[in-house]
Order: sequence, then C-alpha cells, then structure tokens
Amino acid sequence: MMSPRELAALIIAPPLAPVVFVTVMDFPNYMGDYFQSIKIVALLGIPIAYLIALCLGLPLYYFAKDRSWVSFWSLSLYGAVIADLSALLTLLFLYGTWEAGRDWRLHGTFLITGFVVGAVFWSVLRFLPSNLAFKRDALKRAP
Repeated sequence: MMSPRELAALIIAPPLAPVVFVTVMDFPNYMGDYFQSIKIVALLGIPIAYLIALCLGLPLYYFAKDRSWVSFWSLSLYGAVIADLSALLTLLFLYGTWEAGRDWRLHGTFLITGFVVGAVFWSVLRFLPSNLAFKRDALKRAP
C-alpha cells in the first residue's frame, strides 16, 4: 500500500517535467514565448508525465525500495534513465528511425528533466511531514 508521502511525491513530482523541459529547451533561445510554451507543453506533457510515472517510475521505485536502494542519487538517476528512455521511444515512434535518436541536445534535456523529477520525488519522500509519522512518534513518547 502506498504511504501518504509516496502519494504526495507521485502527485507533486511528475507535473514538474514539462516546466523543466521547456525551461531547459527554450530559455536560452527566447523568453517572449516562454509562458506560451509552458502552457502548450503542460497541456500535453502532464498527462504523459503521470502515465510514465505510473507505468515506469512507480514500479522502479518499489523495486528499489524492496532492495533498500532509495537515495537522492538513485532516484535522480532512475528518473533520468526513464525520461531518456521515453524520449528515445518517442523519437522512434515519431520518426520511425534510430537516426532521430542522435539529437544529443534533446537527450540532454530529457536527462536533466528526469533528474530533477527524481530529485523532487526523493525530496518530497524525505522532507514532507507525515501525519502518520507524527502519530507514531506521539505514541512512543506517551507514558
């Protein structure tokens, strides 16, 4: 069963993917259409980010949790790998060839995006207070 912290991390982290993606891809080029780009990418990207998080991210998190491999670096690396894998599959689907997968700027953007989403997921797991944790600590202190 999913803990309240895991649920909160699953709700908070994936919507950041489109924002980070647009920031890394578009910010150096032009700032005028930045907010328009965020609206368009968020409209399409947030449902896809949740789908990827549910289908790939959550099973990988539970796999790592069973083996006690949950840390900042591991979740950030998992997020980067999942994001880059999804980018490669998207390029393959859109263009039908592996040649399109040689766009290193796009891969770098997806790696950074996945790293940030994994880091935020870990941060929410680590630092978000849980009511259950407070109740458990209160029971331990009670005489």
